[in-house]
Amino acid sequence: QVAARSQDAEDTVLRRWKMEKGTWKREQTAGPSNFSIFPLPFSILFLLLAVAWSWPLVTRLSWRIPHDPGDPLLNTWILWWNTQAVPFTESWWSPPVFYPMPGSFALSEHLAGIALFTAPLKLVGVNPIAAYNVALILSSWLSGLFAFLLGRKLTGSSAAGVLAGVAFGFAPYRASQLSHLQVLTA
Repeated sequence: QVAARSQDAEDTVLRRWKMEKGTWKREQTAGPSNFSIFPLPFSILFLLLAVAWSWPLVTRLSWRIPHDPGDPLLNTWILWWNTQAVPFTESWWSPPVFYPMPGSFALSEHLAGIALFTAPLKLVGVNPIAAYNVALILSSWLSGLFAFLLGRKLTGSSAAGVLAGVAFGFAPYRASQLSHLQVLTA
């Protein structure tokens, strides 16, 4: 029975692909592949779940750090530093820490990917703690939303997609890593 199920699954996968001019091409079929990329109702749902999951942080964005102050304050400083020097230049790699050691920024994560979201906030006047907290809430929202999209694409079911989004975006593991923004956004 297991071998028969395995063969059925393999046949289903192979039916979605066809050989065309010496390369395999996926056939266009009706179903999950024709869904819109960003369904607004589900995006709003996961944003509301992210706000609820991080409550009451939303009401204290500019002065409250979730979890202990150690790593979140270091990450906040790193995100701030990303707005003070041009990334990946000599001056960026040598911040005013561990002077006179050059390149001391290589001793920590640079968070340049997260800075794509936080630097514009900082540049319009948002304080570094609020920018950090927005990135934290964004990490839950986008993790849940994109897990939903993947789950729906793989199964063809929005309900399965919501389950996947909630399981990934709001897992207990994420709560244990609140002080590590770089882990939450990975």
